[in-house]
Parts: sequence; structure tokens; C-alpha cells
Amino acid sequence: MRLERLEVRDFRGIRAATIEFGPGVTVLHGPNELGKSTLVEAIHAALFLQSTSKAGNEHVTWGGSSPACVTLTFEHGAKLWRVSKRFGKKGSAKLE
Repeated sequence: MRLERLEVRDFRGIRAATIEFGPGVTVLHGPNELGKSTLVEAIHAALFLQSTSKAGNEHVTWGGSSPACVTLTFEHGAKLWRVSKRFGKKGSAKLE
């Protein structure tokens, strides 16, 4: 599996971010408190967390009321996949 693109909205301390992963990218690098660990949590949530689970409520932006949203595009088995999840009471998930 190879990550292609990560889009995050209202996820913990990240209001909005889009990351394009180039070939061979294996490290997120930057100063402390930039949001690297939060991006890793977003990837984990997109792949493994049920969108309606109570754990999803922990990902809502601090002090915010908007649902946390993650869209992860990845290549697997020579096919391109996109999983989109919205967490919270009205959580939803979509795999394309």
C-alpha cells in the first residue's frame, strides 16, 4: 500500500490540511507542535476507526462543533482507493 493524498478537516488541532505524498515518502518531518502526530492519527482513523464509534468524538477540533473529517487516497493492488470518513454522532464512511 502506498499513500497518495491525505485531506483533514476539523480533526483535533488541525482546521484544514492537505498532504500529497510523493513516491518514496516515509517520514513526516517538522518542528514540535506542528501536527505530525495528529496527521498520523488521522491516517489511522481513516483506515481502522469506525466513523460512528465514541472514539471518533475525540477527534473533533478542540472547542469546535464541526465533525472531524478525513479523506485518504491510497494505492493498493495496482488500484487507487479513497476512503472518506466523518466522525461523530452522524458519522459516515465511504470507500471509492
